[in-house]
Amino acid sequence: MNDAGSDRSAAVATAWLLCVLAVAGLAVAGGAVGDASAQADEAVNATGVNETAEGEDEPIVRHQNPDEYAESGDLEGLESALAERLAERLAAGALDADDGEYELALERLDEEFLADLDRYAEIAAETGNDEYVAAFEEARADQVHLVETLQAYEETSDAYEDARERGDDERMDELARELDELAVELEETREGLDERYEGLESGVGVDLSGASESVSSVNERISDDHEEIRAEHFVATALSVTVENDAPADGVATVSFLEPLEASGVLQTADGTPVANEEIELAVGNGTVETETDAGGAFEFVYRPTTENVSATSLEVVFVPERTSEYLESRTSVEVGLEQADAEVRSLEVPDVVAYDETVAVRGDLVVEGIPVDGVPLAVSLDGQEIGAGESEAGTINATGLVPASVPHGERDLRVGFDESDRALSPVSESASVTVLETATDLTVDARETDEGLRLSGRLTEADGGAGIANQTVGLVVDGAAVSSVTTDASGRFDETVAGPADASTASVEAVFEESRSNLAPASAEATVTLAGGEGATLADDRGTLVGAGVALAALTGVTVVLYRRRSQRAADSSNPFEAVRTATTADEEDGRPSLTPAYLARASDHLADGHPNAAAESCYAAVRFELSERLEDAKALTHWEFYEHYRRERASDGPDDVDRLRDVTQRYERAVFAIEDLTQAEATTVLELTRELCGLEREEPTAQASADD
Repeated sequence: MNDAGSDRSAAVATAWLLCVLAVAGLAVAGGAVGDASAQADEAVNATGVNETAEGEDEPIVRHQNPDEYAESGDLEGLESALAERLAERLAAGALDADDGEYELALERLDEEFLADLDRYAEIAAETGNDEYVAAFEEARADQVHLVETLQAYEETSDAYEDARERGDDERMDELARELDELAVELEETREGLDERYEGLESGVGVDLSGASESVSSVNERISDDHEEIRAEHFVATALSVTVENDAPADGVATVSFLEPLEASGVLQTADGTPVANEEIELAVGNGTVETETDAGGAFEFVYRPTTENVSATSLEVVFVPERTSEYLESRTSVEVGLEQADAEVRSLEVPDVVAYDETVAVRGDLVVEGIPVDGVPLAVSLDGQEIGAGESEAGTINATGLVPASVPHGERDLRVGFDESDRALSPVSESASVTVLETATDLTVDARETDEGLRLSGRLTEADGGAGIANQTVGLVVDGAAVSSVTTDASGRFDETVAGPADASTASVEAVFEESRSNLAPASAEATVTLAGGEGATLADDRGTLVGAGVALAALTGVTVVLYRRRSQRAADSSNPFEAVRTATTADEEDGRPSLTPAYLARASDHLADGHPNAAAESCYAAVRFELSERLEDAKALTHWEFYEHYRRERASDGPDDVDRLRDVTQRYERAVFAIEDLTQAEATTVLELTRELCGLEREEPTAQASADD
């Protein structure tokens, strides 16, 4: 790959690599689409979406060879291939829903879809097509909602039939109302989903006509079934509304919060019978009003717009019957122009002192020239981070937020406001200063030797037996060397397997928590474990597993570097374990530095023999990073192409051979991690040979399995 291609690929892969190194070693999330029903597969194959290879039971997706994308930075090709695969999943899921295979329809849009969407987002950010990432996200959300609503409809329909068999008329009426609401929701979701499909087809160039047909088929089936239930249980209505505000002769009336909509109307049944002397609720724009009909079904109301888009040219009015009513809803719209009004927050009340995981209550008044404002959503933020929400009720602000760990302790700004700038109410906010206290923490660590290595587990909690603290990074240290970092789970626990020291009878371990931009105080814990001796612990296996010391020392993630810097600011102690990392990674093997290179290469050979070329390439790259980092300064927290460029600049005087080898290894590593198709066995064998040469080791003969595969 030329330098331009390298730079471009580096830009796309940077975020991926950092996430992969910090969260899951050199693992890669990926995989083929799950098993599909035979009918779904046949239909998809008929459209050319998927093909089934001869002799294979599962459908596989055919795309261009990623080799083509590696040359000249052909990101557009990879972007197109990923877009096609996302569209394939949408189409297959819609067909599954039409066939009643709801669980499978949802699986199509689960983890594998999201993994592909993440990869697509990284590439789209480079190619300038970011807008289509949101389009795919919205199409997925709408399709998931449609499937879940369809499931709910069919479950409710079954309950309705059971009530009919029992002769329970009251229960039938109740379930008929639920079915009506679900049927309306399905139709609205279908309309929105069709718009998403059309936008993707015109913008990205994918074919979603099959998905649209499947969704339409679902809706038609439900609509036909529900019309019979509607006719049996409900009375259709007709609604008419007239604007009473003064309007220019050649235009429409302008309304605002201060100059509200004044309107009159009539509510009748479909055959013209007045809905007489009834208290009714009307949904107007984004709000609601209550009024009462007279003997002829006539009514009046006043409505103050708040969160409607100020550019709107009409407001929808909907008759919303009670759940026990025999009437069906009806709707109409009125033409108006909207004008923005200025609101203000008054009498803001906030607590003086807050702390981690505490609920913060915010009170106040929201008014426009003294008139209370109802139903406006409000956001609560602390130090610029949104922590909660609320809504104005008859002008009273009732909002709450939860203090996160990520807000530093000290004097901070607590704010409540409405931020939309294009609404009938202008943006409004008010803030006050609060003190965020530092919360003391406790950390525990336990270590035991297993066949896979040292298993380190523990828990981060609030001090003195408090609750567990989730989503915090804990650094792990073995014999003074930082080996990994791990994120606490929902209960504050962590459990990680790392490589143990070679030829040692004991190992000292330490867990360290320290985050400067936080209101959580630092904590650490230590333990000692007796080892069986011999060759020491081995690396954990396969993709998706944190392999501990190997990956952490090879990549030396930003978390480890930051932890070292923060600890050294608190105490300039030469025994600091993160200082030990820096010295250990530059010491000679005879000075006591355990070499992980042979372990990585052994793991690569095993992966190659087992027919996993991508995993072999990843282990090879880990060995290269571990070994070549010794020859460079400040090369621990770089992405793969940044590392290559750094090495090329700093070590070019050593000769071009190693630079060329590193480029080849890096290219194949990138393909193993980011491309759609796997490396071949031959390519992975080449990576292993180049790695041995880069690490100064004698070349081994390829394994028998690898030779046979080649």
